[in-house]
Amino acid sequence: MKRKVKKHELLKEILLPILIFAVILTVFLTALGNAGRSAESQRRKSLEEAVMRTVVHCYALEGRYPPSVTYMEEVYGLQIDKSAFYVVYDTGGMSNIMPVVRVEKIGD
Repeated sequence: MKRKVKKHELLKEILLPILIFAVILTVFLTALGNAGRSAESQRRKSLEEAVMRTVVHCYALEGRYPPSVTYMEEVYGLQIDKSAFYVVYDTGGMSNIMPVVRVEKIGD
């Protein structure tokens, strides 16, 4: 004898697991996206700190702040992932005043 499947049983057996899977997948993808943004933020912060260390190191050795980012790359070996970030470096035309340093993500 064939058993009649009630509509609410069908919903409970098929749609409920699909719904639970969708919720779990959404939570997972959201967490994954947040982790990626956090890692990118940490890379930006690390680069900004490296630039500032180089600026201070140059001032300690030469008695003046570096004239440009290129100078820091060539003379002090500063490495910048130019495919991901660019460095805003403003000396204000003065070699004895701490320059403004900001690291920006390309594409923001």
